Amino acid sequence: MNEQRQQAYLTLINALLTCPNGEEGQILQDNAELVDAGLVATMAQVAKALAERGDENAAQFLIGMANQLGESLGLSDSTATSQGQLDFLVEVLQATVDSRGNPQVVYPLLQQNLHLLDDKFARILYDWATAKLAEVEAEPAQAIALIIGEFSNLIQQFPLGSQATNLEIAITGYELALTIFTRENHSETWASIQNNLGEAYRNRIRGERAENIESEIASYQAALQVRTRDAFPSDWAMTQYNLGIAYCERIRGERAQNIESAIASFQAALEVYTRQAFPSDWAMTQNNLGNAYSDRIRGERAQNIENAIASYQAALQVRTREAFPSDWAMTQNNLGNAYRDRIRGERAENMENAIASFQAALEVRTREAFPSDWAMTQNNLGNAYRDRIRGERAENIECAIASYQAALQVLTREAFLQEHTQTQFNLGLAYRNARQLDNAYHAFVAAIDTVEFQRVEISLGTANDADKQKLAEYFNRIYRHTIEVCLELADNTQAWEYIERSKTRNLIELLTSRSLYPDGEIPTQIKSQLQQLQEEILIEQRRLNQLQGAGEQKLSAKSITVEEIDYSHINQLRQRYNELYPYKPLKFDQLSTLIEPNTAIIEWYIFDDCFRAVIINDLTPQPPSLPGKGEDLRNNDNLGNNNKNSKPLSSQERGLERGFPSIWTSTPEDLANLETWAIDYLQAYYAPRLAETDAETEQLKQDWQTSLPSRLNQLAEILHINDILTYIPETCTQLILIPHLYLHLFPLHALNLFPRFPDGIRYLPSCQLLHQLQQQQRPDFQHLFAIQTPTSDLYEQDIGAVSAITRQFSPIDILKKDKASKSALLSSGETLDTANSLLFFCHGYFNLDSPLDSGLQLADANLTLEDIIADFRLSNCRLVTLSACETGLTDFNNISDEYISLPYGFLLAGSTNVVSSLWEVSAFATALLIVKFYQELQQQENLALALNTAQCWLRDTTVKGFQDWLPTSPFSTTWQIELKQYFQKLETEQGEKAQPFNNPYYWAAFCLIGKGV
Repeated sequence: MNEQRQQAYLTLINALLTCPNGEEGQILQDNAELVDAGLVATMAQVAKALAERGDENAAQFLIGMANQLGESLGLSDSTATSQGQLDFLVEVLQATVDSRGNPQVVYPLLQQNLHLLDDKFARILYDWATAKLAEVEAEPAQAIALIIGEFSNLIQQFPLGSQATNLEIAITGYELALTIFTRENHSETWASIQNNLGEAYRNRIRGERAENIESEIASYQAALQVRTRDAFPSDWAMTQYNLGIAYCERIRGERAQNIESAIASFQAALEVYTRQAFPSDWAMTQNNLGNAYSDRIRGERAQNIENAIASYQAALQVRTREAFPSDWAMTQNNLGNAYRDRIRGERAENMENAIASFQAALEVRTREAFPSDWAMTQNNLGNAYRDRIRGERAENIECAIASYQAALQVLTREAFLQEHTQTQFNLGLAYRNARQLDNAYHAFVAAIDTVEFQRVEISLGTANDADKQKLAEYFNRIYRHTIEVCLELADNTQAWEYIERSKTRNLIELLTSRSLYPDGEIPTQIKSQLQQLQEEILIEQRRLNQLQGAGEQKLSAKSITVEEIDYSHINQLRQRYNELYPYKPLKFDQLSTLIEPNTAIIEWYIFDDCFRAVIINDLTPQPPSLPGKGEDLRNNDNLGNNNKNSKPLSSQERGLERGFPSIWTSTPEDLANLETWAIDYLQAYYAPRLAETDAETEQLKQDWQTSLPSRLNQLAEILHINDILTYIPETCTQLILIPHLYLHLFPLHALNLFPRFPDGIRYLPSCQLLHQLQQQQRPDFQHLFAIQTPTSDLYEQDIGAVSAITRQFSPIDILKKDKASKSALLSSGETLDTANSLLFFCHGYFNLDSPLDSGLQLADANLTLEDIIADFRLSNCRLVTLSACETGLTDFNNISDEYISLPYGFLLAGSTNVVSSLWEVSAFATALLIVKFYQELQQQENLALALNTAQCWLRDTTVKGFQDWLPTSPFSTTWQIELKQYFQKLETEQGEKAQPFNNPYYWAAFCLIGKGV
């Protein structure tokens, strides 16, 4: 090779090493004349030199690129380095034999050849060993398998190079060894390899975390088939201990049961790991048993904490500062957390014990020696000072602030995303306690920014569903405290913006991504990029967690500290993901472009000690001479003092201005009354499902229906609807209701609001959704797609309603009776996608235990919410009408404020409006209601007004009024005759002036969610 070309190779390699991430392909394309076998060989040489110099990341990068280029160029064995790797494999296995697995011999050899330890090495090991083991007799095969197993032990513990690659090589080696050593012929060796394989799966970086833990558990359980307590007591105890750790970390299965299994494994290990025989192992197991008791869900919480404290104290009998300083500090930290959580005993004394334990841990956990552990303990100490009872309160809070600030010196956003979030939140709480509200606000906002930056890890990370739910609920607490601080700072606008940011985030993100692309579907290429980025982010996060979690002992072997770990790659991955999957929070000044003039918004938010209503008046632009923000806020000083006995001020007296959010605040008593009312309402509604006889079921249903008017009157009083309405000028004739949490379950529109808002009332889960819906134009309303009476019990109950509705549409597509199947609907394809209105007249249900399984009952199967999210595309649909039971119920057990419901699915599918129900409805009354609703839609485009008009008509119309209406109705002659007979019978029974559907049960269940037009 001439010197000039060699220099060109080196220049190109340098450009690849120094270019921004993602530009490598363009650089290679610009230098296509240099991309050949010579470049690949030079890359391998440079990689080796970089590895010897200690630059492992660059070496690994070059090896990976050399392999890719080797494959694309069709070089032998798909890589220029294969022969070198094979030679090295033989060399390192021989060194393992000669040294009897001595790491002081093998590790230097591995370090000198880091450039060869790439992803291909495991495959070369597999190919070589498979061929070698097949060609030799049993005895030499066993010898080779033993060497491979020993080498796997060494490389699993090897601290240098790519930990992910090292573990893949180790797992490959163990699995190869297990092809020779079976339980039947070499049970002891087989069990030992199974145990080691379990440890490799525990630490594995690649692959799905949940699956790795399942493989880990399976390996330990296999080992225990041989490692019995009687035959191999110490090995049995070791594997029991490992199994306990695996159960603690398990993602699949019920969390409570996993913790119980972990406790049982640790307790089993302690039968052999006694203090006298195995003091160090005994203490280690006691410490982890304490952790399991701290996390225990079953049993009395107070007793579990007592058990945890006893275990930690036992561990400290052996884990002294002098003998085991690092372990002593760890257990002191754990003990401090247990004292802080302790229920029994004097609270003040428990907090003093917690502080003492954390301070003891910090004697060893210094920033210099153990920076990440030091920071975690500083955070815990801050929590204890914040909760401290003894001493001067102000001094304790200052100590808490100092501890959190210290922790954040290490727990940076770049290095420890989740821990940074938690510590920022804790700091915000401390600042708020100190009444340093500006500082509290900035700390909370920093926590929220980090939460929103790491959403990919939250949604697709390694936690189980229960832990993800807890995490989402924890993050929602951050939003709640941020909102409260904004209110304390008299910044209603910021408070509203954070209320919006906390709501329906998953739905908004999905709608945002779909709106970026013309066909409403993320292109396959973009999907692939997102999936790849998600996988790369999770793998990189695991790798970094392993570096951090391995403790500074491993890091010290590499002469680096936690602060020197390179987090730039994962941050680049997150940034690229966010660029492909953008989300921009809604700002208040954008709202005026989203809603019609003369429209008001009431948005509720439930806090720990009260609930609040944010009232936004008509956003029509106002003259600049109106009073400013400060004056409006001063007039809001007493807004939280409204109660039933107070006389509310008029909007003029209060000085409220249009286009600015006002806040009404309840008392704690109001919140307690609301919670009691909601529980009573739901218990009464669900009581019939627990009845033992049909007669009891019918009686309980009737009781609930009869009590509904009085219940709604009580709700109006508890929510102080009349007080809230004084914040809205008479010029506002339309209303948007945005409930929160369990308020989504109740017909708020039925709280005597129709007369006040004659131009219609509709619902939204958040204003952010309106922002998305306004971008979806649905000008046409001619094509109807209907699902009609798919089950036999409904064949006569629609009283011809669907046929009546179809008269105003053309074209019409109907799936009726046994043709109304799930398979037929899902195969409708373009026909369904071109529909402007989608009507379901069928049974519906809400699944409390599994909301995604809620759905609509069709002829052959249920169409679930999960099906709708996955398979529906309604790019031309203005209205979905769900004329069925419980189609508007949401997951009220979910306190992270996600709007999980059937309307969620149809809005995500592309419809801009959904009509749904809040309870089991009357089929007859519902048929009348939807016919009138669609009849009103012939006169106007305002969907909310059309529905409200139909509801008032159903509520107020007398028996005679229905008889007079029938000749002008769209019902067929046959059905008009039958309905006339029905109302004649009612006239005989109740009189012509009776209002048969006056009870809210008949008309109030349905609500419109969406754009409104």
